[in-house]
Formats: sequence, structure tokens, C-alpha cells
Amino acid sequence: MNTIKELRILPPIAISRLGEAAQPLEAYTLEVLEEKPLDYRNITPLPSLNINEEGEVSPFEVDKIIFKTEEGIKPVAPFLELFYATEDSSTLYPLTLKVLSENGYDVSSKNLHQFLSWDIDLANHKIFRRTQDQKDKIECKATGINTYVLNELHGTCENFIETKTIALGTFQIICPTTEDEVIRARFTPAKGKVYRSNAALTEAEKTKGLSGIEKIYDAKKGKWAEYSEYDSTVPSTNPGSIFYGRSVYNKKEKRNEWTSFGYFDDACDGFIYANLLPPDCSEKNKIRAKGHIVSGPPDFAPDALPIRVVTDELEQILLGTEAENPSITEVEEIVRRSFETVRLMNTAIMNGNKVEGKESGASNMVRQDTNDTQRLYQPIMATSIVDNLALLALHERVYNGLGAGKSAWFGELLRTPEEIGDLSDEGRRKMPALMRGADARALTLTRRQIDTVYKAGEEMQFERKMFKAKFGIDKNDALGQMLYQAEGNPYSVLPRSAISNCFPGLEYDFRNLWRRSFKEIVLVENTNIVLEDNRSAKDQNPDLKFRFLVWVHKKETMTSAYGPVIPNTGNRALPSSRDNALFMEWSNNLATIISEAHKSSAPMLVDAYFTKEKYNETNSAPVYIPEEKNLDKLVKDGKLFKASLTVQKFFVPESTENSDSLIHPGEMTLGLCAPWQNDFIECACYYWAASRPDYVNVEAGENGVSSGDN
Repeated sequence: MNTIKELRILPPIAISRLGEAAQPLEAYTLEVLEEKPLDYRNITPLPSLNINEEGEVSPFEVDKIIFKTEEGIKPVAPFLELFYATEDSSTLYPLTLKVLSENGYDVSSKNLHQFLSWDIDLANHKIFRRTQDQKDKIECKATGINTYVLNELHGTCENFIETKTIALGTFQIICPTTEDEVIRARFTPAKGKVYRSNAALTEAEKTKGLSGIEKIYDAKKGKWAEYSEYDSTVPSTNPGSIFYGRSVYNKKEKRNEWTSFGYFDDACDGFIYANLLPPDCSEKNKIRAKGHIVSGPPDFAPDALPIRVVTDELEQILLGTEAENPSITEVEEIVRRSFETVRLMNTAIMNGNKVEGKESGASNMVRQDTNDTQRLYQPIMATSIVDNLALLALHERVYNGLGAGKSAWFGELLRTPEEIGDLSDEGRRKMPALMRGADARALTLTRRQIDTVYKAGEEMQFERKMFKAKFGIDKNDALGQMLYQAEGNPYSVLPRSAISNCFPGLEYDFRNLWRRSFKEIVLVENTNIVLEDNRSAKDQNPDLKFRFLVWVHKKETMTSAYGPVIPNTGNRALPSSRDNALFMEWSNNLATIISEAHKSSAPMLVDAYFTKEKYNETNSAPVYIPEEKNLDKLVKDGKLFKASLTVQKFFVPESTENSDSLIHPGEMTLGLCAPWQNDFIECACYYWAASRPDYVNVEAGENGVSSGDN
């Protein structure tokens, strides 16, 4: 008998998607058609699972996947399977009644509850992120779930109207009907509803017919119904004002302030735990597994994948920034995803072309470069060459060139993470062009993606043979486990379907994963400002709170913007000054450090340097230190502060579980729109087309120029 020593929930990261229909979305996979590799991916149905009142599943099949019925959009409800490993095995196997019996458990489906239970810890912190009022946290905890009945999950909040809660979804353990059926559970998300406070409706709200929305939040207890972007003591989310509201003029401060109407939603994120007691039911040797769950909006482009997804970030954390023996097929997939993203973008608007005679018709990178750095407002590319169909043809030529064995020449055109400040014409035209990244600047690929393109272009290796065990899953193959598609799950459950480069994203704001990269401090999710200094009292001299982290482990955290400026400013190019200091996204900036920490068994310490001045409303950017090498001299001169920081490991060693100290329930979604529908109603940003299309039903119009629905 090989005793069970380890338990894991697969997939370890699961995305559920909000929907109001009673029947969850059926299982499907995505397939690339060999004869048409750049066509829409084929949505291929897979055997799906029904659950009866006793919690038993039965398979069924459908001919095609229907995403929306008369009831509304179908929710994506992930099945979570339990796998185990023994002490002398490097393979994970499905946990079944037979396996438990072989390991000394006197068990059947009727008494499994004696040994196995589940815990839930979910939260929605969207309101709290803005108000910083602990009483605005919406949380749901359920422990010791061990029966097959459907468990309703309700979020509570101190600032809710008394007795009021919101539904955050349901959780159900599946009853095994055979001894070989994997032990599993299912999380079904909420309906995607909107809630509001009991404050009196404004005339604008009445006009929009919002009086029927359920009142949950008590406007007398909390300030969400009249919250202004200026009310918070911490830096705003970036982008700011991403909650449903209106502009209110503050006479005292003599300024317009974006003010909340008091609406919010039922999205959430957090953790699901499985607890297995030993055969004698003692708590002493309990084995515990942890899975991450998030509820996000539906995927409105399910037959496409974004150019940069969550698994790209995770792969870089786990495997490092350098790709080993990459293949042309991997580069082809990067180009294919770029093609799929462009296909859904209104590229003319993204480029800054005039539309119906109007300039600056949308919140694109052209406008942002001008707003943020006073860069001269002008289109990125020549306006005549950025038609959607023309850019698709360009991507198609690149793709076909790869298949024909030509070098990946376009690698020379890729933007590197350090080049986000290059706002010259040449710099802004580097690939990927037109889109915004997680750092609010022009998009870059991950360092690992960039390295894949370069190396594959040089070495021209074709399909890499990947060994896969015939039975079970390699327990050290963390990425493979994250791509595991459990029986009954749609493809959109996987983090490979979730966009990561967007600002801040739709399913969850991936930037929050980096807030606790260092044990001693907590950072703002969107920049390098310190929110908490957790060092001992004797080390807090000076206190690091609200200072800017400008250099860490021989790596600067910012770069400066340069390029042509608005006429009549007295400058020919943007200066390298505090007003043009641009923060570089953590995902690419810290990837090497985090990957190095994962490979080390000992704690990894790094030197970090912080500004003398602190953040405030009028000082949103720190002094940038260009090409500075003698940082310790600046410390001696009192211009910088130095501290030693411990690098956090993102995953439990030899596991796919997030470190408990890294991310807390509610934090992966706290920076998103409140409610999530606001993103689809009012947002003018054209940044995440691969999840939320900007341009559809595109056809060739007059003179071959595209026409479609914007």
C-alpha cells in the first residue's frame, strides 16, 4: 500500500463566468483547422455532465454549443477534480473510492463525508479598494462542506442593509456512482447581477430605468453611494474612475470629481480547499489541497485567444524568461493569437485616424501618450495602411512565412519592455502596435514570448515532441496542470483563455499577483508605490509607506518617455524628467527575480532603493534616475533610501498552489469595474478586443477598405 501523501485540485486555477441561465455552459474545446489555420477556431463540443438532486453526474452530448438562451447567458461552472500522489511517486493520479479503499479507508459514496470535506473562502473587494473602509468588504466563508446537497454561497458586508446578502454562486460535491469515478466538486458562479445602495435615485438614474435594481448597500452606514475618486487615502486604481458614476463639481476644491452612484456586482474570487483525513479520522495528519477560483464576465469572443494570456505570465514565473529549444509552431501560435486579436479591433480608431472628421474619438494609445507625457498628438502609423483587413493580410503573410521555413524576421520589430518610453514614430510602430499593456503603455509581449520568437527564428526547429505520461499527470509539470481540462469543463475555464495584458483586464486584474512580491512591503497593484511597510519597528527608519520603489536587484522600475512634443512648448523632444517617468509592468520587470527565487531553496534577499519623497495627489510620479549606477552614493547623500527585501515565492514548492502570503480572497478582482457591466456600457478604451470585440461583421467595402459594426 502506497500511502496518500499529497492532494491537489485540478485545474488549480479555474475561471467561472457569470450568467443568468439555469443550465451551465456545456463542455467544449478549441481546435485550429489545418486547412485554414487563421480561420476562427472551431468550437468542438465535448461530453458534458448533468447533476441530479442527489449530486450524481450523468454524461450527455450536444451537437453544438449554445452560449445564450431565452433565459440569458449560460454560466461557466467549473468542475474541480481531486488528484493525489504518494511519497515515492512523481505522478498525480485521480482520487477515487477505489484508491481510498486501497489506502485503508472503509469508504463508500455514502460515508465519504467522514474523511473528506471542502472549505470556501471568497470575497468581492471592489468597493473596499476605493473607499478603504474595512466594513465595505463583501466576504463569504463556508467550512466543513461534506454532503452532496447544493450549497448556496452568500456574501455579507457590514455596510449592507441589515439581513441583506448577495448571492456569489453555489458549490456542490459530486457523489461518485462507481468506485473508479474521480472525486470532484462543482462551483457555479452568480448570475452577474447589479445591486445598488438605498440612496435616492438621481434624475439621470430614473431616466435609465434603474429603479428596479435591488437595494443592498446602506448609504447611511457607508460612503459608496457618494464616493469621489478624491476620497481615498491611497492611489486610485489605474485606470481610475472605473465605477458607475457621474461628474460632480466640488465648489470648495473648484474641480469636477467622478462620484459613485453606489452600484456594484456579484463577481468574486478566492480559494476552495479540500481536506482529507487519514483512515482513523484524526486531524493530526490531515492533507489539504487548495484551488483558486474567480468569477468573471462572459467571454464574448470564445473562438479566439488573446495575444497575451494568464498562462504566458505563469509560464514565465515557473520556467523563466528564456525559452529552451522553442519551435516554430510556438511562434506560429503567438502570431495566430495576434491575428485573432487584430481581427476584432477597430484598427483605424486605435491608430488615431480621424473618424467622421473627428480626432481623438476614443481612449487609444495616441490620446494616452498625449495626456500622460504631452507627446505630439498624431496617428501611430500612416493612416492609409491601418485598415483592419490590410493588417490582417500582413499578419497572414508573417504566418505563412513561418510555415514556409522563413526566418522569424519580425522578431527585430518586437518592442522590448524597456522601450515603452520610446514615443518616437519608429518606437510606437514596433510590434505589437496600437494596444495598451498592463503598465498603461504600449503593449509588449512577455520576455519569454520575445525570446521564443528570436530563438525559433534563429534555430528553425519544428514541432517539439513533448512527453506525456499515458496515465496520470507529472506532479512537477505545473503548467500542464494549469492547462488541465477536467471532464465537463468548457475551454474558457482555463487561464489560457483569460487576458493578462489588459488594463486592468476583464476576468481578473493579473497585476495584483505582484503586490506582495517582497515579504516586507505591499505595493499598489498598478505602480511602484508602497502601501504597507511590514518590517519590524526598529527597521522602519525611515518608514517606506507611500514611497516609490525605483530600483530593485540591479534593475530600475521605471523608464523615461521621449519623442516629439506638442508645438510651442519650447522643446523638440520629451525631456527625461519626473513628469515623464513611466512605470514598467512588474510581470516583465520582476520575472527574472521571481523565477530565480523559485529555483533557490534558501530565502532570496535583494537590495531595493526608494525615493525620499512620498506619494500625494500632486506628486503622482517620482524623480526618475536615468542610467544611475552609484545608488549607494545617493543613499549616503540622502536622496534615496535603501532596504533589504525578501523575494516571495509565488507557488508552494513542488506545487501549483499560490503561497498563502501572496494573494488573499477578493484581491484578484478588486481593481476591476464596479459593476462589471460598466466596462461594457461606458468604457471608451479599445484594449481587450480578444475578450470583448470592438469591431465585428467586418467585410470589404469600397476600394477594399473594411466596413463593419463598431
